[in-house]
Formats: sequence, C-alpha cells, structure tokens
Amino acid sequence: MKTFLGYIKYNSAIIVFIALFIACVARNEKENNTGSHESREILIESRQKKTPKSEDIFKELEYIQLETADSALLSGDDGTGIKILFRNDQIYYADYYTVHIFDNKGRFLRKINHHGDSPADYALIGSFDVFKNGDILILSPSTRRILCYSCDDRFINQYTDDSPITDIACLNDSLFVAKRDYINHEARFLFINRNSSRIASQHTPVKLRKAGTSLGEAFTGYDGKLLLNECQNNNIYEITPSSLNLRYTINIDNRIPPDGFWEQPERDPMSLFEECDQKGYIDNITFFSESDNSILFYYRDLGSNHGGYTFVNKQSMEYILFDEIELETGFTWKPDYMFAQSDGQVLIPVPADIILSLPKTSNLRKRFGNLKEDDNPIIIIAKLK
Repeated sequence: MKTFLGYIKYNSAIIVFIALFIACVARNEKENNTGSHESREILIESRQKKTPKSEDIFKELEYIQLETADSALLSGDDGTGIKILFRNDQIYYADYYTVHIFDNKGRFLRKINHHGDSPADYALIGSFDVFKNGDILILSPSTRRILCYSCDDRFINQYTDDSPITDIACLNDSLFVAKRDYINHEARFLFINRNSSRIASQHTPVKLRKAGTSLGEAFTGYDGKLLLNECQNNNIYEITPSSLNLRYTINIDNRIPPDGFWEQPERDPMSLFEECDQKGYIDNITFFSESDNSILFYYRDLGSNHGGYTFVNKQSMEYILFDEIELETGFTWKPDYMFAQSDGQVLIPVPADIILSLPKTSNLRKRFGNLKEDDNPIIIIAKLK
C-alpha cells in the first residue's frame, strides 16, 4: 500500500489480468524466518457480510478538509492519489508527479515537484516516505532511482539500483529499505544508508517464479516494527535489516493456492492466472493495518472480484467482514482506498462528490457547507480499536 501504483486496489478483472500479464517476470521468494515472533494463522470464513458502524471498527475518527487552491489542486485516480501519509503531524498527499503537504488542519503548506529529466529529478512517483526530520524519500521506478529531498525542497542525494524497485520505507533516521521486483537476484530487500547512499545490509534471495506482480503491496508499521503485505502471498511479514520473519498467515475459506503453485516452470503465466481465477484462490492482501487490539485488512482474488475488508479482534480472533461501513448516521459508504499508517492509524480519502451526494440535511453536508464538486478530498484520520 502500496508499490509503483501505491496501495491502489483493482477496479475490474480485465484491468487486473492485463496488468498481471505485463508484469509477468521470473519470480520466487525464499522467506528467512529467523525471528523470535511466533506466527499466527488468521482463519476467515467469508460468510454473509455486515455493515458495521464506525465505532465497531474505529475508536476515533477525525475529518480534515484539505485546502483547495491553484497551487494545491490534487489529482490522481478518483482524486485520491497514489499514496497518502500522516507524518510529523502533517498530511503528505502524492500523485504521480507531486507530493503536496498540508498541516493537521488541512491548510496547504508546500509541495515537492521534481518531475523531469535531470539527475536530481524523477520520472514518476512510484512511492514515497518521510523521515522524522521531514526529509522526503521518493521512488522513481522507471529510472530505478530513489531520491532524497530536504523538507525545504533541496535535492540531497540518490541511490540507483540495477534492478526494478517496487516500494520503499524509512526504517529509522539513518536507514531506509528498498524492495526489489521479483526477478532473479541475490537479495530482494536492501537496507541503504541515507547519508552515504550505500547498501548497509541485504537479504532474502529470490528464485525463479514464472509469473508475478507487485500491485497492492505495501509497508506499514506496528510497535516499532516494519511490516509488509504482498500480492500473491497470504503472509504478513516483519522485516529487519537481517531477516524476513513470518508474523501472520491470512487464510480465507481455505482457498490458499497449493505450495509451489506459482513456481511451475512448465506453465505459461496466463494459464496460472486463469487457473487461480477458476479455482477461486485468494492470495492477495492489498491492505493491512495493526493496532494493539485489532487488525484490519482487505483481501481479494484475481478475477471474480471476491473480496472485502476484515476486522479481527486479536485476543478473541472474532471478526467482521464488510464492504460498506456506516461512518456517520446517514453516511454509509464503501471506501475504495485506505492507506495504512503505523500502529493502527488509517487514512481514508473521501472525494468531494461523495459528500455532496448526501442529503443537504445530513451532518456531513452541514459540516462542509462550502464544499464544491472539484474541491480536494476530505481526509478521514481513523484509529483502530
């Protein structure tokens, strides 16, 4: 949640299969489960879904109206961008060319835009993250570069790799992690010193895999740990500079592909995708967030659009499956995008036209009475129970 397309869920089976076909590359991964954390299986039966109230899932909701101005007019799929972060008490909103920065009241502060062809520029923004001091790390996938800019928009340095990079995350003040694509190389995860732009450590070899995609993958955090969810994988990992450790396995209706399914060298990629669709395998966790007491994730299969949000109580392992959620009285909606932050914090962008479609007497319409259809989205900052 995000990756080159950044935490974006698929909109149709046709788009998914086209994207997967283009992304077919030699792929396989070997997990390095050397950590001390005891992994758990989350077994879900996709019975009838409910429409929970916000208080069933979240303990707190805060609505922030992002300022709309010529210098701060946001773009992106459905006006929701490729990635949104809440860091340093500020909202960072990225489309493919610009990172817009707002304060915690929604007031526009500044933007980072270095789209271009110079050595200090990026081609497109595939992902980004923010260090504690406000410096911004931007992934330029097509040029295989990771560029760092200061909080006052000065170019600092860059790292260039010989393999495609699909996502990045700041680990601490001095290190960031880069996740390589699923092609043959000795290490899939690189831990890079932000000051020297040199690799400090690397691990997790990748073997041959017939077909693969990195759509929907994302880093998130919990309790100081860096977590990772992946496409074509039911596992949630905890990643450190020396290991990749299994934390959870999410099992929906026992529809996990058999071991070695994606590692059949005699099969062509499309036949694997078609069989996965026909048999209804579910091995795509496209969003994951964890708090002290609960977990929220989104699962889906490849073709029939079977999927949904799932809220899990970590102690009892009871769960709620849903598509729509009643965020407020009179406002029931299916979020197309959620962006996981650390420790169970979730950002939910609500396009202006969704608010304007509500009755004029509703509380939200009254709260945002000056809202116009082409205004920037409302950002909900939610905290899991």
